[in-house]
Amino acid sequence: MRVFVKGAPEIIIEKCISYVGHRGETMDMTPEKRDRIIYEDVVKKFARKCYRTLLLAYADYDEADWEELKAANNNFESPEDREAAESGLTMIGVVGLADPLRPGIAEAV
Repeated sequence: MRVFVKGAPEIIIEKCISYVGHRGETMDMTPEKRDRIIYEDVVKKFARKCYRTLLLAYADYDEADWEELKAANNNFESPEDREAAESGLTMIGVVGLADPLRPGIAEAV
């Protein structure tokens, strides 16, 4: 079972224990790597270009672990219950989304 997660990079990256490297290999996520992703290499560069960012990650569970986690968390009925599956993540990457202002917004501000 593979669970995919997307969200604000500064929040989701704290749940990541590894990341997918340039050649597809899984690498350990260190505090230094987290800081570089958030403050230097990726997120800040996207922000300077006025892009919104999302961090994409996943976690793998075998069937027994998944069923145990599900049973311990109210069968994932609420968003809070589903958050239990969002740990031990592997970061896939960060995407930048162009989010241009709608007409009239600049004048309103």
